[in-house]
Amino acid sequence: MDDFYFDDDLEELGVDPVWREREETARNAREKRRAEARRRRKRQMRMRAGIAAAAIAAVTGTILIVRPALGAGAFLPLAAKQATEADGAASTEETAEIAAQQETPAASDAAGTEESDAGTAGQTTATGKPLVFQKTADTITIPTMDDSQASDPSYVNSTYAVLINADTGEIVAGRDEGDVISPASMTKILTLLVAVEHLKSGESLKDTFTMTQEISDYTYQTGCSVAGFELGSTVTVEEMLYGTILPSGADAACALAYYTSGSIENFAGLMNQKAQELGIADTAHFDNPVGVSSERNKCSITDIAVILQAAMSNELCAKVLSARTFQCRVTNESNPDGILLSNWFLRRIEDKDTGGTVVGAKTGFVNESGSCAASYFTSATGTNYICVTAQAYSSWRAIYDHVAIYKTYAK
Repeated sequence: MDDFYFDDDLEELGVDPVWREREETARNAREKRRAEARRRRKRQMRMRAGIAAAAIAAVTGTILIVRPALGAGAFLPLAAKQATEADGAASTEETAEIAAQQETPAASDAAGTEESDAGTAGQTTATGKPLVFQKTADTITIPTMDDSQASDPSYVNSTYAVLINADTGEIVAGRDEGDVISPASMTKILTLLVAVEHLKSGESLKDTFTMTQEISDYTYQTGCSVAGFELGSTVTVEEMLYGTILPSGADAACALAYYTSGSIENFAGLMNQKAQELGIADTAHFDNPVGVSSERNKCSITDIAVILQAAMSNELCAKVLSARTFQCRVTNESNPDGILLSNWFLRRIEDKDTGGTVVGAKTGFVNESGSCAASYFTSATGTNYICVTAQAYSSWRAIYDHVAIYKTYAK
């Protein structure tokens, strides 16, 4: 599993030299996976309904027909301030100040929350206003176009896509947004959120962690992208946070897991606790902080949107997700003066005509889900949106899909 990379030749123009052949092959595979995902989701819904009905009947002696709830995830509001320097580069001093000021939110007790017919988790904002991601009568289905329409400005290649009004919770447009997939390195948004929420204080950013053989072996065996933190190097928590998001470093994500909870397994438990708190546990489950594909590391792109909204409501997380570059003090053989980390999605999309500004983003790639991306956007009118896509045929195509979705459907 690796995050996506860029080719500065034809792809700089948004053109893949062999895209037609790849698209045909990818389309066939997508249709097969989509059909299987739908069958699996139907089986899961029937099973949940049967279990619920049996339990009620056993207690009351009555027979009930249970209608499975439609999936909808809760979200938290965007922080009023998204601290970032004018050029998009992160500042160590600003990051420390944000961490010192933030308060770790208490975990929500969802045990007694009643689920509504819409499948909401009953989550509320800091002001007590309930907000959920849900379809309305105005929700648009993003149309599927064939190869001959690829030059259309509204063309979206990704098999899975969703655009959400982050201010109202309305799903503005979508395409199979509820299907459960492998979220690839978009998983690391949750890794960032969990790690930040478990920091003891602002001073914790200065804590250090020594890269271990376990982490080196894990990243090598899984073929993951890395930030470049070498075995035996001493890395600060701050560097691990940025290393997890900007270059999608599995070494940084694993280091955060060990620093926070002592093991990848323990950290996965914290991730699933957070998923439960956010109201997405019915469809989301995680077993690693990196996004390595497995049967136990799955969620929908709408779940990823919930996670991104929660992360952008946390000032420190928002700063990390919004940074275009970050200069590490830690070095490696190729970077004797320190490793420079970059968020290439943000740097590549910033000059595209989206009709607004992409504020923060995280990408991903696994064979099962192709090129993926999740981004947070502010339109020219000041409205905030979240876009998540998966199963694009290339990294550049994922970028252009976000451009097309924002330009076509955001207001």
